[in-house]
Amino acid sequence: MKAVDGMWEFPMLAELPEGPFEKIGQCRHTITHHRIDVSVYRGKMTRDGFEWKDVDAIPISSLTRKILISHEKHKMHKTLL
Repeated sequence: MKAVDGMWEFPMLAELPEGPFEKIGQCRHTITHHRIDVSVYRGKMTRDGFEWKDVDAIPISSLTRKILISHEKHKMHKTLL
């Protein structure tokens, strides 16, 4: 996660970096009249500048919250299989 104007966000990338990434969900986010469709992937990044934080203890955006919910749904689905 990285800091953006005091908020913590997941990395947003136009293209996936090399490596094994698994699509675990998607969500839609709307800002005024702009609709953003977000694909959520899980994998390891070796990029500097990103640090995991306790998201219950820091401010996060509503988009970050939607991404976290997508991840939790994926974990629950895999548990039920």
